[in-house]
This record gives sequence, structure tokens and C-alpha cells, in this order.
Amino acid sequence: MADFAIPYPDFQANTVADSEKVDANFAAIAAVVGTNNFSVNNYVADGASLTANLDAVDIALKSLNDLLSTKVKIDSWDVFNDDLNPPENIEWGAAQAINFANGVLSRARFQFRADILGYHKRIFLRLATSTASASALGLNVAYRINSLGTSQSVTTALWQASKVYSASDKVIGLDTGGDWREFTAAGGTSNVSEPTWPTTGTVADNGWNWTAGNVIFKNLDLSHTPAASVGDFEVDSSSLQVPSSEITAITDEIVGFFWRSAGDAHAGDLYLLDGWNKPVEA
Repeated sequence: MADFAIPYPDFQANTVADSEKVDANFAAIAAVVGTNNFSVNNYVADGASLTANLDAVDIALKSLNDLLSTKVKIDSWDVFNDDLNPPENIEWGAAQAINFANGVLSRARFQFRADILGYHKRIFLRLATSTASASALGLNVAYRINSLGTSQSVTTALWQASKVYSASDKVIGLDTGGDWREFTAAGGTSNVSEPTWPTTGTVADNGWNWTAGNVIFKNLDLSHTPAASVGDFEVDSSSLQVPSSEITAITDEIVGFFWRSAGDAHAGDLYLLDGWNKPVEA
């Protein structure tokens, strides 16, 4: 049976113990039915034991059902203030939103727990646009999975034009394989145009090299065309989900950032209003 967490009142429940209780109660039911066969002498005791264990199983299974049927809100979206064009926190109607301007790369980071094994974790988004344009938006979710207790100190800095980099300075770049990879500088002043980041080896930058390292964030991308009207809409797509095969413990932390492709076809700004995560069947 899969380990799971009870979603209410919070996500700090003893998830391993919950799963073990379900297994133990099923075992107790099997023992009562299989060995005693409800004889006249022990009918009352066996019946009470069976009822108690069935009640415990029912409670645990309802908790699991709640987890599988509920979208969990991502409470905090933090902007990267060191980006050249950080997204702005704005008001959109009566709601708060993060504005991703047209034509620039900006990011908003998130974090949530896995809380269940054997299921993909899908990220749902509620978005809006500033213009009534039925043109494609480039929606992206970059993520990594941290085990409980591991450091989250990883490179998040983006490459900048005409910047002096010291030897061993690090940036992340979207490589030709589609993921955010770490690159280490040999040292020098960067060019006016960003390099095409490889998956291995080195890449030249104004007469000196960057060396490719490990993938820091895997990237999920979706081209989404909204209706030709100004208003909010939800995005629910299998393209924006973390595969179950990469989640190895219920305590895993999924961290990363939402970003908009700078060169997408939509002429207006994009507003991030809300986000949720939810397990979906693998």
C-alpha cells in the first residue's frame, strides 16, 4: 500500500504510521475471519474486533481519497529579485497577481511536498492576460526534487550580457536538451548575445569558455492558447506534471520556478493568479 499523508488539518501527519495502520487493520480482519470463523463462543468478541478494524480502515481510506481528490494551493510564489527583469506583484481586479511582462524572461519560485508515492504531481495554474489575443503563451515549470534534510543551495543565477565573470562563477542556462543546466565560467566579460548552451563540454563566450555541469532544474513546457478575451483561465495539462518515477519518498520537496518564454507569440502581459498541486494517476 502506498504511503500517504492526511491533507487536513495539515501536511505534517505521520504518513508512514498511517499506511502501517491500514496494513495492520487489514491483517487483523484477515486473522479474525480466517482463524475463528465466527464460532458461537467468540462471535461477540470477533464481531467487535472486526467492526473496529473496518472502521479504522475506512477512516484511513477516506483520508487517502481526500488527498487524491483535492488540489492543494501553492501558498507562496517568490520572485527572483536578482533577475534583470523580475516579475512585479500587482493587483488584478480584487486579486493579487504576479505580472510576467511580454518579451522578457522572469521567474517566480515555488515549493511543495510530495506527500504520496506512485502518483504524478500535476501543477495547476490560474492565469490571466492583459490583452484579448488568441495567440500562444509559452508556459514553463522548472523543477528539482530535494530529499528531506538536503541543502537547497543551488545555482539559480541567469547569464547576463556584458558582465564581468570571475573564474568559477556559475550560472544556469536552458540547454539544447530543454533543461536548466549549471555552467562554470573560465573568467572574462560576457558577450552581448547569450550562448547556445550545450548539454556537455564547453561553449565560447566572447573569447573565453563556459563548462557544462549537471542539470539543476528539469523543465516542463506547454504552449497554451487562451481565448481571445481578457479574463482569467485555468491550465490543467499533463505537460506540467512531475513524473511519479522521480518521487522516491513522501517527504521529498519539489522546488522550482514558473517562467514565461520570452519569445512566445502572445503580445500581452501574463498574470499568475494562483497555483495548486495535485496527485494524478500514473
